Amino acid sequence: MMERPIVYISNSLTGRDPYGVKKWRRRNSCERIEWIVVHYTGMLVTQGDPDTASLAIARSKRAASTHYLVGDHIVQLLPVKYAAYHVGAKDENKLIPCYNGNSIGVDLCECKLDCSSDSVSCNDWYFTPQTFANGARLIAYLAQEYNIPTDHIVRHYDVTHKRCPRPFVGTDINAYTGQSHESAWREFVRTIVALRNGDSLTFGARGSCTAHCSASDKSPDLRC
Repeated sequence: MMERPIVYISNSLTGRDPYGVKKWRRRNSCERIEWIVVHYTGMLVTQGDPDTASLAIARSKRAASTHYLVGDHIVQLLPVKYAAYHVGAKDENKLIPCYNGNSIGVDLCECKLDCSSDSVSCNDWYFTPQTFANGARLIAYLAQEYNIPTDHIVRHYDVTHKRCPRPFVGTDINAYTGQSHESAWREFVRTIVALRNGDSLTFGARGSCTAHCSASDKSPDLRC
């Protein structure tokens, strides 16, 4: 059994929304968690910080949310018993049968080399080694906890062809890591599989980091 990662609980979405925008709902009794969907926030203000991302999502007027935000530590925005608004409703066009009600949303908090543009076409969105490691560790744990097979760990792109998470989508070369975005995604999935198998990993080059990165020494809440 994998050790449960340290997760800090945020109450930013469970209270009354200041704009009256609904960003989550209760799962139906017939909805079983079958997928994990990986995203990025797409916000320049984030710069790898899940606490900043949490506040930005809570204050946004968009009907969008996620369950987890991952950076140098992990923040849970919503209990998994709720359906986050992160990948669309069941009746919307999908490439695979994945929707809000049967999935968990995990947002990796990205950084960007040039903050003058937030265009998705830019090739300088990237994840730090610790975000990469913490994201893999969290997803490996969730996949084990909810008995989710590896082929049901997908990108937002795989569900709707939205270019999300950008550091993991596209054949172009990332300006920070020097590898293609697609190959970075394959490496991420391999890391998740290895962690589920009990391996301890290290990453090379700009991805140098063990897969057992711990969160900071805040007082943690371990509920997932």
